[in-house]
Amino acid sequence: MRDGAATWVPLGRVVLLVACMAIVATVLLQAWPLFGQEYQTWARTSTAFHEYLQLAAPVAASAATYVAGRATAASRIFSQPWLPRNGREVMRRHLAVLMVLLTGAYCVGLAPLVISTIAGAEHGAPYLLSMLTGVAGMLAAIAVGYTAGVLSGTAWLAPITFACVFAGIGIAAHEVRGLEAAIPVSGSTGTLGMVEPYSLLVYRLAACAIIVGAAAWFSARALRRSRRWKVPSPTSSAIAVILIATILLPVSNPPALFAKEGDLPASCTTASGVEYCVHAGQASQLDLMRDTTRKLLAVSGVQPQELRRVWSVALADDAGAGDSADGNVDSSTVWIGLYPGNDTATETAFAVAQRLSGLEACGAVPSGTVTDFRNGVGAAQAFYIAMLRSAGHPDQGYAVETPFDHLSSDELASWGARHAEAIRNCALNETDMP
Repeated sequence: MRDGAATWVPLGRVVLLVACMAIVATVLLQAWPLFGQEYQTWARTSTAFHEYLQLAAPVAASAATYVAGRATAASRIFSQPWLPRNGREVMRRHLAVLMVLLTGAYCVGLAPLVISTIAGAEHGAPYLLSMLTGVAGMLAAIAVGYTAGVLSGTAWLAPITFACVFAGIGIAAHEVRGLEAAIPVSGSTGTLGMVEPYSLLVYRLAACAIIVGAAAWFSARALRRSRRWKVPSPTSSAIAVILIATILLPVSNPPALFAKEGDLPASCTTASGVEYCVHAGQASQLDLMRDTTRKLLAVSGVQPQELRRVWSVALADDAGAGDSADGNVDSSTVWIGLYPGNDTATETAFAVAQRLSGLEACGAVPSGTVTDFRNGVGAAQAFYIAMLRSAGHPDQGYAVETPFDHLSSDELASWGARHAEAIRNCALNETDMP
């Protein structure tokens, strides 16, 4: 190998090539389910930049530990006690190579998802600050892994680094609320209508910068000494305190991970007096949501004016899907959970049928265990299943027989029209069954 390559690529190219390939593979493995969906959203793709660190960051950290443990081991001739040392320059060169290659591999793994989103997103643009937190988190993981290798002086620590970083990210994402403010993995992906708060993203960037700075400081000092473990200096102690405080401070008052998008762009249409609205990023799903609802209205016998609005939950306000976008409680609005990975027709059918059948009026949810159709809840459950079957939608796998099974679609609609008042008041009983 040429001298220049030996200087800038410690231990040769193969080690880093394997690490880069592993990072690309982990990212593609996580992103694979998102390819081929009907539409993409920048909200989800942008948060993927930091959420996919859950596997990629441990791989990068362990690779950095391996390189540092091999390249800076105490047995190396340049590490002998009588030789001059240039810890900062060695650390700078090693980290430069590791950060460029490993972070570059992470971005390469994300590139297909970005391209897919460019082609399939119907509204919006990349959230660059959110994406940047993912890059910063990768740099922080590499710096931590490198420091572990320098301090231990052995490549055998690499598997332990992987396990520790993986566990730390898992604890931050799923166990201890507040840690995700400094460790940019929350276990939640972005959805249309929601954005990550600017203050949270800035704090994450600052925390990652402190982690990288602290790791670089500890590595450089250790490489300058013949004995790497010594009583820390006041400066090192202060840096350690700042680092720990930065990570743990948000635990006392965990920040909100998402906030409502300020200006919700909507795509709407009206049919038979019912208003259908979706987020502009879901515009391609509007016609399907409308057609599915109209089929259910036809077989239910319910008058369209009793259902004034069918809206995507992406347009719900901060109070949730119980309120309309203007803040007013409206029982004639049905909220549909439209997400790229869900089937729009199925989600619409379930939500609308639950409202039209009277299950919501009974304060109940669909259940496969209800077989007694002689009371209000049971009768509403039977009507719910019958509507889904008659409208051509799956009934959530319920294989139960209902009193409506022998009715045609027209007969079912006629029955629903005659008992509309009882359905609205959860007052159906055995005598009402056909």
